[in-house]
Amino acid sequence: MDIGGPPPFTSPTMIYTSDPQHWHALLARPILDRILPLPGEVREFVHQINMATGVDAVPSSCSPDDALLADLRSALAGMPAAVLELVGPLLLGVCVGRGLGSSGVTDIVADAVDGRILGCIVVLDLDLMEAQTAMPGPRGRITCRSAAPALRSRRPLRRRTTIRAPAPCNSCCCTNSATS
Repeated sequence: MDIGGPPPFTSPTMIYTSDPQHWHALLARPILDRILPLPGEVREFVHQINMATGVDAVPSSCSPDDALLADLRSALAGMPAAVLELVGPLLLGVCVGRGLGSSGVTDIVADAVDGRILGCIVVLDLDLMEAQTAMPGPRGRITCRSAAPALRSRRPLRRRTTIRAPAPCNSCCCTNSATS
């Protein structure tokens, strides 16, 4: 089935930074210390996405209060060690802001000069987060879903999928021979 086609909107593909040293310095910090206010270039990126998708929201930067900072650190520290080991070298930061137009954003940060990928970020909207807690559960942030769509398209999204038959298996455990 071919349901491909052009992208539904034109928007930036990733965040390009003119200050890669800033992001490299964040990677040198422990992962629990990578919670930061929404940087200007990330705010602008989210705003461009909002404009391209018809979302009437203008993001702003803010800092989490001590209680929310402790809550977010607790959520990060509660991740399994294997996950932290994989995420640590790639997660540049958890950025907080307001008015994102969605509950959150994840994206890649790359060097604007040479296009080199530096890592990824998670952006959280404090307007939503302040009403919840980061701990899992029926009222926790992990299970909370925002009613605001992250990407609102003027045209339907399309996906191209190819399904292939599995290769034949010659293993003795997969043969269907009858025994008597």
